[in-house]
Amino acid sequence: MSRSRLTAWALLLGLCVTALVTATAGSKAGLCTPHPDGACDALVRTLSLRMGIVAGVATVLVLLMVAGLLRMVALDEERRSRPDPSD
Repeated sequence: MSRSRLTAWALLLGLCVTALVTATAGSKAGLCTPHPDGACDALVRTLSLRMGIVAGVATVLVLLMVAGLLRMVALDEERRSRPDPSD
């Protein structure tokens, strides 16, 4: 898989995680006690958006780190399979 395709998949998955976490956490806004100013609802919505963004960014970072580690392992195995030129 090419680097750009892998990055695109990681970003797409991160976006999906962001949307899912934001929607799930934002659905709890109705649990606030009713106030005329709606400060509690606004607070819950902004916190759920922030939590969703952080979860999405963390997902992308972890996926790219795993891809890098897999590439490093593959290159190390390839290096080990080649004969040593000093022999």
